[in-house]
Amino acid sequence: MSAEAAELFEPLDYSLIPNAKDLPAGLQGKNWLGGPVYYSMVLGWNKTKYKDNPPQSFRDFFDTTKFPGTRALYGQSRFMLEVALLGDGVAPDKIYPIDVDRALKKIADFKRNVTAFYTSHGQAVQMVKDKEVDIIAILDGRADAAIKDGADLAITYNGGIIDAGCFGIVKGAPNKQAAMRVLNEFISADFQANIPNTFFYGPINPKAYATGKISPALAASLNSSPDNLKKQMVLGSEWWAENEAKVQPRWDATIVK
Repeated sequence: MSAEAAELFEPLDYSLIPNAKDLPAGLQGKNWLGGPVYYSMVLGWNKTKYKDNPPQSFRDFFDTTKFPGTRALYGQSRFMLEVALLGDGVAPDKIYPIDVDRALKKIADFKRNVTAFYTSHGQAVQMVKDKEVDIIAILDGRADAAIKDGADLAITYNGGIIDAGCFGIVKGAPNKQAAMRVLNEFISADFQANIPNTFFYGPINPKAYATGKISPALAASLNSSPDNLKKQMVLGSEWWAENEAKVQPRWDATIVK
């Protein structure tokens, strides 16, 4: 949405992108389109450490009495301010507009318990594989990669934060109409249904789940399946487009003090 405001992309002609009507509300912009997949910031934990009593929400992440252990958060403000407020008891539908002061205070008061604010998603994967942290806020696809590589990790979509990627056609593109037709194919239910079989993140077109290409077992593990989608809140992209530039320096100052 920052790119939309800066007019970096060509306006979209939705008559050339009829499949856009199948996408959830909020994924069609004047010059951008959600896609190709959803990704989620979720709670992950070491299965051996917590056994049959694992944490089940970001509120549990901040409960060091009930869930002692090492912890990690992402080193960027996006997602983490929401995590802080969820951990402080704010209801998902009351997160926006973000109370930045409250979120930063939560982080400031708790950061002595945070082993690392990781700076890349690859670092997050390595940390859980090396058992450096017991509880972590991590992207679902990265968690899946770690689990497939032997990490003793489990995740929950309960209280997760979901967001979609974004398509745009660069301003001045010489073949913009052809590009829009390509976007239409990228978001079609049939194309979208192929994605989870090679790439863990969930499709943005909900009709992909009705194609028969996604097995029930695989659907149960994906962030955008109906059962998992309703457990999560949607990242407020509009809020971040308007506020990230001024919020990030405050976040940086908070985690390094």
